[in-house]
Amino acid sequence: MWGISLPIACLAALALALDIPSRFERKGLTHVLHLLVAMPFFIMAFLFLADLHTYRLVWEHGGAELPLRFRLAALWEGREGPLLMWVACLALVGWLVRGRLKGESVATRRIRLGWFHGFIVFLLFLTWAM
Repeated sequence: MWGISLPIACLAALALALDIPSRFERKGLTHVLHLLVAMPFFIMAFLFLADLHTYRLVWEHGGAELPLRFRLAALWEGREGPLLMWVACLALVGWLVRGRLKGESVATRRIRLGWFHGFIVFLLFLTWAM
């Protein structure tokens, strides 16, 4: 079902966990990587809202006869929806706290964000395995 969006999100989260953007001094890359991490949730929401029932998850939980609000709520019926919602929320939080905190060294920032984005990688691989 995922096509290429979930592998790209996994690679983007892994790049964030390894702090690739700051190692190459590409600050704009951080914004793109956070968007790529959240992308599978938005793609899945589009699939439900457009009722593309050629996908198993949409076929099982969605339907054209459902009102729009229930099609959106169908995102949470399967296991993948809540996990991807958490990943999208964590991508937003990771983007908000991407800089150094007050009194934090560069090494501590790398460790903090490495664990944070490492958990996102875990959630994405867990979603991919379903």
